[in-house]
Amino acid sequence: MALADDKNKKIRFTPALDILLLQEVLVVNPFEESPRWAEVSTSFNAVLKERRGDEMTLTTARTVRERTAHLIQKFKKDEMESARKSGTNEEYGQREQLLTDLVALLNETQQKTKANKVDAEKAEKEEGMAVRQAALNRKEVKEGQSGVGRKRSSEREDYLAIVREREQNAKRLREEELALKREELALSKARFELEKKERERRMEAEAAREKMMLDLMKAVMEKK
Repeated sequence: MALADDKNKKIRFTPALDILLLQEVLVVNPFEESPRWAEVSTSFNAVLKERRGDEMTLTTARTVRERTAHLIQKFKKDEMESARKSGTNEEYGQREQLLTDLVALLNETQQKTKANKVDAEKAEKEEGMAVRQAALNRKEVKEGQSGVGRKRSSEREDYLAIVREREQNAKRLREEELALKREELALSKARFELEKKERERRMEAEAAREKMMLDLMKAVMEKK
């Protein structure tokens, strides 16, 4: 089978070239990432130059991709028996074994890709749930902080009310103590006045008694 490269030059694949190509495909595994077909082409061309010389027509990524797909399709349809005529039994057996390994690699890669897709979708879903949960948590925290703020504000108001009440009680107590001291001072002053008057009365009475005694003694002496 002949395939054209990007310069419209044709390369005729033989069982021997198919073996070289399939070996490179197995090593690089371009089924995981499509750009790797360019790497397969580069490696395959290097082998061609080394084994066949510069006169060989080089391949492109498209050429090796289409040839590989063609071989896999024929292998899956069990049409490789008709290709036996184009090569030796040894080449046919080696190519068939490589295709067996390649199909297994392709199936494994497809399953892995599918699993990765499922994992990616699951991860995306979990990430979305995590984002929503984080948003909900932030909302709850914000509401909680708001509630705490209101609680703290209420506690502060209660504390200030208690402080004001204590200050008012202390002020009232000081006023009561001051009033009591004023009353005590007034009582003390009144008692002092009473005691003063009592002393004055006693002094006047004593003076009157002494005067009476002097007058009596004077009268007695005058009678003698």
